[in-house]
Amino acid sequence: MDGSNGEINRLVKELGSRYAIPRKKAIEGLVAIGTPAVIHLIQVLKNGSPTAQEAAAETLDRIGTRVAKAAVEHWRQEKPAAPV
Repeated sequence: MDGSNGEINRLVKELGSRYAIPRKKAIEGLVAIGTPAVIHLIQVLKNGSPTAQEAAAETLDRIGTRVAKAAVEHWRQEKPAAPV
């Protein structure tokens, strides 16, 4: 992965796919890119669909930097609880 903004944007868009395989491939690609993708993934946590947010959270957890983990923790605390 080259980590260019174009590549990151393409992969980030795939996080919202209704199909699992493109989402999984996007997660793998973004994890391989690592730190340069973190800011894009944080934006997905803030503004993405629920599907994209869950995929972004998984990706950030796997990237594992301090900033990535803090963003996921903050998102988990802020998101509304699922109805029972």
